Amino acid sequence: MLRVLLVALLFCGCARSDRPGASTQSLQPPDLQTANSATPGQTIDLEKVLVSGKSTVLEFYSDACPPCREMAPVVERIAKAHPEIAFRKLNIDRAGMQEIDFDSPLATQMALHSVPSFRIYDEQGKLKADGQQAKDQMRTWFSQAQMFERAQNSAE
Repeated sequence: MLRVLLVALLFCGCARSDRPGASTQSLQPPDLQTANSATPGQTIDLEKVLVSGKSTVLEFYSDACPPCREMAPVVERIAKAHPEIAFRKLNIDRAGMQEIDFDSPLATQMALHSVPSFRIYDEQGKLKADGQQAKDQMRTWFSQAQMFERAQNSAE
């Protein structure tokens, strides 16, 4: 138990120099929003969806996709552990669709062939990762979120 706490403290200490605002991590709410709830499935203007000055993760999902529903709490945990990153969920399904809408304007615009799908943009709005590379980054962030939660729980 002590070893886990020490590893977590070491991780947090290293991360603070790389993550602005990490010292107030527990005070900052997660930056997690559905970006197209009013216009699901329609094309997006990336400049309006990306958050200037923050890395932004776009999660493309479908309400008809069981893995997408399972991913929702995972993304929420990552967002809570990384409030310095903006997470924007984008529903690819047009209104009224009962199945995954890979023919929607949004899915076509982003050339999506599977969901959930992630794209990670840097603070200047440049694509940093997509496909497998983005999934690997999400796995890394999830592991970090689990370590952070364990450290918080053992400190209480």
